[in-house]
Amino acid sequence: MKYFSYTPDEGVTLHGSEDDARIMVEEYLDGARENSGIDGEWAFDVDMAFWGEVKARVKELRINDESSDYKLTPLPNTTADQQQT
Repeated sequence: MKYFSYTPDEGVTLHGSEDDARIMVEEYLDGARENSGIDGEWAFDVDMAFWGEVKARVKELRINDESSDYKLTPLPNTTADQQQT
């Protein structure tokens, strides 16, 4: 999953494509627009919806059988990954 969307109603959702992430936010906005026509006011948090590309994720690193640590690691084929090579 290389893309994400966030809406106040759904929280964070991971997507396999840019289009899927963008469409989810557009559908949220369409619903908010429709609701604003009913009561004349936009939801206070409508501007908190967004989508984007996931560049890295936190990955567990086992230190030994009883301990582990976590590290932020770039996803393959991201800009951050390409800059490291």
